[in-house]
Amino acid sequence: MNRTLEDFIESTQEAHSVEEVCRVFQQRLADLGCSGSAYARFRSGSLERFVWDRQPIDFASTYLDQRWDRVDPALQRAMKSSQPFFWQTRISDQDYTPRQQDYIAELRARRMWHVVMTPLHGPGGALELCGVTANDTGPVPKQRLSLLHALTLQGILRSQELMPSEGAPAAAPSLSKREAECLKWLRDSKSNWEIGQILRISEKTVEFHVGNVIRKLKAENRLSAVLNAIRLGLLEL
Repeated sequence: MNRTLEDFIESTQEAHSVEEVCRVFQQRLADLGCSGSAYARFRSGSLERFVWDRQPIDFASTYLDQRWDRVDPALQRAMKSSQPFFWQTRISDQDYTPRQQDYIAELRARRMWHVVMTPLHGPGGALELCGVTANDTGPVPKQRLSLLHALTLQGILRSQELMPSEGAPAAAPSLSKREAECLKWLRDSKSNWEIGQILRISEKTVEFHVGNVIRKLKAENRLSAVLNAIRLGLLEL
């Protein structure tokens, strides 16, 4: 696992508040050439609250006042996506409504040109969404997107743990021997085919066990399953 991510996980696990998680996250973002972030919670497409807003110019209060959640194109895309994505506000406005054009103009006024959005879906239409703004020089290089995605997911998941009565599972689930073996190799970023070769089982069987691991850990994908497992003590850094 990337050392930067390991250090970040350790730092956030030692954090005692969401504010501490946010501070460590912002430090890592600066190292990656990013200028700010905002993390908000939505349900069924409507904003519930901003967990934090660390954009260069205040963003959350205007978003709330103007009810931008009703027209936000990035939110609309995030509701249909489980993967991180780039969103640029320098693109043509021709496909946007007048209200959406106003919103994009607001982002441009704050110099939020290049944004990486990381969605994390939960039950009942819940959506955790964190947007990271790159510096003016351009978007985050694609080779850093995976690391940025992992950092953001860990920041969200640890923040969930620190917020009362919400977040990841409180107790570690019981995994079968095969599920635990597959989880170990997921940590090392092995594909299903590679795990199958290592364990001498079919790729289809690996797919079955990995699916069980993701379900038991209440994760959205392989990466968040690994992060949940680390936090629950099922895996070591």
